[in-house]
Amino acid sequence: MSEWINILDKAPGNMNNVLVLSVHKIIYLAKYKEFNSDFYPVAHMVSNAPIGIVTHWMPLPKPPTQ
Repeated sequence: MSEWINILDKAPGNMNNVLVLSVHKIIYLAKYKEFNSDFYPVAHMVSNAPIGIVTHWMPLPKPPTQ
């Protein structure tokens, strides 16, 4: 699995789904929107508002092959 990437070092690609770690140490499945540099929860039941301060992110793992 990938390592956590500091958001100050590198941002994910636009509209990519990634795991993010908030400043409150909560992990979310989120989509990155480059036009405003915000992360949004992928689950629409949670909220359409940005997650807030994200400190780190990582790509999603590859799905199993079997």
